[in-house]
Amino acid sequence: MRKAVLDLFATDPPPLDQPRLAFPNVIVSPGIAGLTAGTRERLVVRPVQNALDFLAGRFASALIVNRDLL
Repeated sequence: MRKAVLDLFATDPPPLDQPRLAFPNVIVSPGIAGLTAGTRERLVVRPVQNALDFLAGRFASALIVNRDLL
């Protein structure tokens, strides 16, 4: 094998003594392969929109988990 790119380990972050980290032909990256443009929207835009809707009195009651805090 000439090169390897790794983004998944049994423990995250991997321990510093992980042997594969010492190989000069190995690139290690955080496990971000699943982040698409749609995923980013769901993780960033929708929560902000939900907060704005809540503050404006427009929110879906099904989204409220702990009603005692209102």
